[in-house]
Amino acid sequence: MSVKLTDQEFDVKQAAVISITGLNLIVYNIPATEHDDLLPFQADWTPKYAAGGEIPAAATRSITDTEHKTQSRKDFEPELNKYVASWVKNNRFIPNGKKIDMKVHIDTNVRHVTEKPTGVPTQITKDLNTPSTITTTSVSNETPGKRALPDDVDYIMAFAYVFPAPTPGVPVPSYPTDDQFVYVADSKDNKVKIPFLPAQKGLRVVIRHGYKNSKGIGTLSETIDTFIP
Repeated sequence: MSVKLTDQEFDVKQAAVISITGLNLIVYNIPATEHDDLLPFQADWTPKYAAGGEIPAAATRSITDTEHKTQSRKDFEPELNKYVASWVKNNRFIPNGKKIDMKVHIDTNVRHVTEKPTGVPTQITKDLNTPSTITTTSVSNETPGKRALPDDVDYIMAFAYVFPAPTPGVPVPSYPTDDQFVYVADSKDNKVKIPFLPAQKGLRVVIRHGYKNSKGIGTLSETIDTFIP
């Protein structure tokens, strides 16, 4: 049974969902019309929450302000929940980390660990048969004969750096430093589907993987150097 969010928690969630998905509609494969349908509800909610919410307006709100805020949430929340259920929660193109940023519950088994993962993804293979998607498969260096993730791991993360398109007369950028790799995808099994933009087709990309649990990210893997299909 889900716990009802406070108005402040709901405000944080709606802002995160609309902002994060709105910036990534193509990558997340979400129709723009579905996202845009939420905007009038958000436009109604924002000023009414500011005027009638307990946190932002405790000393100034009137009974009418509170009633308007409450009605606005009653109208908005079911639409937001429907959008999350349809386009976010089980969307394989959205990394779990981004879902957590949007306050979306991730179904997972609770693991009790005392340190970050000790294994490193290895024997990494890549599948380039799907346009705009690179799918990688790996095993742990600690259990190379086991296809499942190690027991101390919640999920495997992928980090990537996409080189810019070559420009005549401009030197090829140097190999990226660790801080230039961007978190792009994750998975709860050993297969990671990494989505890219159609406009990035043919660009060179380098990818690294790492295991994640509640204590942090383990040592990153060797680098895959390839081109976006």
